[in-house]
Parts: sequence; structure tokens; C-alpha cells
Amino acid sequence: MSHRHRSRKAIFYFLLCLPLAFIAYLGITYYTGSINAKEVTAVEITLPGGNPVEYTDKETIDFFVGLINNATELSVPLREADESTSVTLKCIESSAERIYKIYPELSQTGCMFLSPGGKYYLIKAEDAVNLLSRNDMEYLYSGVFMPSMYVVTGQLEREVAPGSYEWHFKKLNGEYAEYTGKTTEEESQVYSIYSNRDNSIRFTRQPDDINVVITDTEGNLIGETYFNSLIFGRDTRLKVTVEASWNRKSDSKCDGTATYTFDVIYDIPAEVSFSSNQAEIGGYITVNVKYLNEGEEVVLTSPLNTGSLHFTENGGVKSAVLGIADDNTPGDYEIVYTIGDNSGKASLTVTGAPREERSEIYRLNITQADFEEKLGENAVNEFNEIIGTVFNSLGEQTYSKIEDFSLPSQNPVVGLGYGIKVIVNIENTTDTHVFYTIGNSYDVIENSKVTAAGDGRVVYAGYTEMLGNLLVIDHGLGVTSWYYGISSLERSVGTLVEKGSVLGFAGTNDYTDTSSLGFCISAGNTFINVPVD
Repeated sequence: MSHRHRSRKAIFYFLLCLPLAFIAYLGITYYTGSINAKEVTAVEITLPGGNPVEYTDKETIDFFVGLINNATELSVPLREADESTSVTLKCIESSAERIYKIYPELSQTGCMFLSPGGKYYLIKAEDAVNLLSRNDMEYLYSGVFMPSMYVVTGQLEREVAPGSYEWHFKKLNGEYAEYTGKTTEEESQVYSIYSNRDNSIRFTRQPDDINVVITDTEGNLIGETYFNSLIFGRDTRLKVTVEASWNRKSDSKCDGTATYTFDVIYDIPAEVSFSSNQAEIGGYITVNVKYLNEGEEVVLTSPLNTGSLHFTENGGVKSAVLGIADDNTPGDYEIVYTIGDNSGKASLTVTGAPREERSEIYRLNITQADFEEKLGENAVNEFNEIIGTVFNSLGEQTYSKIEDFSLPSQNPVVGLGYGIKVIVNIENTTDTHVFYTIGNSYDVIENSKVTAAGDGRVVYAGYTEMLGNLLVIDHGLGVTSWYYGISSLERSVGTLVEKGSVLGFAGTNDYTDTSSLGFCISAGNTFINVPVD
């Protein structure tokens, strides 16, 4: 065979093999994850829980392309791939995009990635150091970020924001970076510690040096620097300054200083007591609280339907009357009370006949027009709004107590008592509506005087669709007395009244056309049954 013929044959075989070689090259490129930096126009990085950030500068592109091309294929992954901590790297080319999943950790031999072809690769040690030293990878150093300080009282702890700080942490390349991610608080924060608990300051990383200064609100120095050493006979407000420093050592990965300024309320916990551990359905008990701070709220939790609490001053303590609603059932109940961070329990036995066991019934025949006007939806909504208005109008003073209440008129006779089942028949048909009375309806002499059951302040006076002329008195402790069906009102809102003073004159009951007076008592927003003399 001639030399020329052999050359032609070689060229032929070479051309024939070119497509196969190209295909093999592409296959190697795809499966090893290698990539041509010249083809990449941008890289996009998405950190865990973050938004994508795109880089188009040559330095960043070359770094990530080199990181991929320098990696070594792994027969098995170094560890289980945690998708929640993975970093998504998208290499954007003019005609395609390649997505890699990087699994970083703070080790130059522990970073790997997953290629688009589904294979794992170990990132070269030098590339891993440079990757972990990038600013967008600083979240990995959270373990050496600035520590937190807490005010601890018992099992409860609250973090204190520093007023100022300076903090540095060491990256894998040996350089120190400044941390600025801690929220600062310029205004003084307020924290409570309690006389009956272990109280302290806790750091998530203990400082090398710490200085605590405690003063009173006038700036006078308190001799103690430990919260547990503080002893006061009353609630006391203090000012605290903490200066802490963490020194840089040869083996340390972080250092810095911080100053915290905050107020502490040394709190003697509120003491709760009930006037009785027994109550009747429709009755009440008094809740007394010592050491209740301004702004603190007493929250009661129980299966019972009870009224809301409104506390007023009562002989040096805060007191409120807790009404036991008429729709409860008898039994033994546990009441949990919570005040701020403190809580406790009390037992209450409820007695009396539930609604379904009461035999007394009153039937009321009424026209359709009167029903719509006096007992219909608009009238009910109006009355509920008045209940809310009255409760929100209650003051902070105790004027009189339920035990001292007197009858609201001279020689009244109970016509319809509290908690009676009323069946309303419209136009004498069998269509019925049922409700239960919220107080007493008294038969009285026409135009007889209506008098205040106790000392108090008028918080409502006006006409209502359901009850006619209505006047309500705030007596304190969350207790109000209600007078309705009055022909004329002689007192206005805001007026202070004394027990027995005239509020108006009895009128005619719109439902029965008889001379009568409606009278009821509420504790909070619940109407209760209170015998009065």
C-alpha cells in the first residue's frame, strides 16, 4: 500500500473517530462536573433560607468554576447530605444552566458537592478554606458569633440586648472578621426577678471578665452584685450595668466586649386568696390579691363560666368579685390563676340547682311587634353593648360592698325572682322563646322612690329598648347595680351617690302593665343573685 493511500486511510479513521471522542468528552465533562469558565456568564448562590444572589465578576466565576473542576469524585458521600443546610450553586451559561448542591462544614477536608449528574465530589482543601472564608459563608460560624446574655428567674429567662459591643470571630483562613449581627437596645429594658426564686445572669459563652454594678433609681450604689443576694421588703426597681469581655487567646476563635444596661424590678410575687372555697350557682366569691403590681393582670382559668375580674383597692389589697354565672352546674372545680410569670391553683365547690332542674316557670304573652322592639335582635345587641360600656367604665375606687347593699325601694315585693325560666309566647301561639331572668322584678307602689343599694358612681343613665329607662352604679370591686323600668331618671353619668339616695321613680312594667321596678347586680359582666335587706 502506498504511503499516500495509508495517509488517506488514517485521516479517514481519524475523522470517523472524532464524533465518538467528542461524545466521550462530553460524557466525562457531564459526569465529573467539570465546566469551562469561559462559557459561564454568571453564578448564582442561594444560602439556606436565603434569596438567590447573582455574581457576574470574573473573580467569583473563576473561583467557583475552579472549585468544581478541582474536586475529586467520591465513591460514597462523606456523610448524609442535609438539604436544610445545603448551598445551591447555579452556573449560568449562554445556552444552559448547571445546578450544584454544596454541603459545607467548618473543615477543610469536609466540604463536598453534588453534581448535576448525581455524583458527589470532595472539594479540594485549599478551595474549601477559601470557600469557608467568604463573607456569604459567615453563617457557618454562628457558634462563635457574639454570645447572648439572659436574666434568669427560676425556670424563666429573658435575653438582654447589649447597648454596645465589639465582636470578632476567626475564619478558617486564620483571619478575624467583625460580627455586627447582634441587635442593640439604646433604651433601658425592664426585667423582673422574684424574691421566691433563684435569680442570676447567664451567658451562652462565659466571659473572661465581668463587672456588675447595681444602683437604685436615684443612682445610689447597692452593695450587692449578685441578684440572689438582693433582699427587699417591698417591690423595688433597680438599675443594672454589666460590662463583659472575652479575651483573645492563642486557641480562641472569637473575642470581644459588650455593655448591657437595663432595669430590674425586684418583685415580691402576688399572693392570691379567695374569700371562700364554696359558692352557689349565680353566687360569687371575692378574689383578694396582695402585692399586685401596676399593669399586672390576674387571669383565671377554669371550666366554670364566670364574670371578668375588675380589681379596686380594698383595705390595702386589690380585690374583685368573681361572679359564678347562672348557667353553671354544681360540682368541684379547680381554678388556675396566673399573674405575670407566677401561677397557682385553688379549689372551688359550686352548689345549687342547675337550670334544667328548676321547676318555676313564668309565661309571658307578647305581640309580635312588642317582641321585635323589646326582645328582638336589635334590642339584644343594644343591651350587650351597654354591658360592655358599663364594664369598661369601671373605676379604681371601692365605694361599698355587696354585703352592705339595701333594697332599692321601700317595702318592695319580689314578683319575679333571679334565674327564673321565662317562656315567651308570641301572639299566644306555641312558638316560644326562652330566657332566664338576670335579677329581681319588684312589685312596688306607683311612683315610689328608687334608691341606691350602696355608695357608688353612676356609669350609665339612659333609655333602652329592652329595659326602658336604665341607671347603673359602679360600687367598686367590679360590682355594679342596675335599676330599670324607672319613670324618670334623677341622676346623670359621673354623679356620686350614697346608699339610699334617690335615683328616680318607679314606673309601669311594659310587659305586665303593673307598677314595678327591675333590679339586678353584676360582677364583671355576669349577673348574679345577691340577697339584699
